[in-house]
Amino acid sequence: MKRATGQGIAIPPRQTSASRLRALALGVVLAGVGFAGSASAAGATVQIVIENFGFTPANVTVPKGATVEWVNRDPTPHNVVADKPKFDSGLLGVDDTFDFKFTEPGTVNFICGQHAHMSGTVTVTDK
Repeated sequence: MKRATGQGIAIPPRQTSASRLRALALGVVLAGVGFAGSASAAGATVQIVIENFGFTPANVTVPKGATVEWVNRDPTPHNVVADKPKFDSGLLGVDDTFDFKFTEPGTVNFICGQHAHMSGTVTVTDK
């Protein structure tokens, strides 16, 4: 049986239209997940969602000059805190956001100051 592929998902030739649409939608979602954890151009913005008492994605890689935006989707207030470079978002309510532009290469560890088990990293590259 011959198979066509798109976005890494095999699609058998005799699928129904609905099956093909589901496979295509899954491919788009998977492609978006791969992009969510990184930015390829300085000045780009990467979003980290705060939900279910965690950061998604928890670890991102960005080039120097990129911005990371945290958005709280939890009904519980959270904040984003880091020591180097030092920043503190203050408490973020539902749908509140906090942006930080990363200007120096290195690894930045961040946590929720309210819930220390919530943690992540931003790796900033020189390119």
